[in-house]
Amino acid sequence: MSSAGPVGAFVGPLIGGPIVDRWGFRALMWVDVALMIIVVLSLSLGYFDSYRGESRDSIWRMAGDSIRVSFQAGRLRTLFIAFFLLYAGWMMVYSYLRL
Repeated sequence: MSSAGPVGAFVGPLIGGPIVDRWGFRALMWVDVALMIIVVLSLSLGYFDSYRGESRDSIWRMAGDSIRVSFQAGRLRTLFIAFFLLYAGWMMVYSYLRL
């Protein structure tokens, strides 16, 4: 799953470039819409998850507890902050790379 972004960033221009060259940007957007509809329908109709969690707390409480645990331990806090900065910086560069 973690390779989906880099693979898409590599394969997308290889497939999208010729489509834009031949039929234009609007055709590429229609291809993207069609592919997205296929993905949404296949996940909506074809995926079933049998896991049922035992905790009945609210999702906000569980999310807050997980963040609280991350900041209690020294090494884990440092790792959490380092990964946050790493991925935030990577996403900012990746978002504006094409501009």
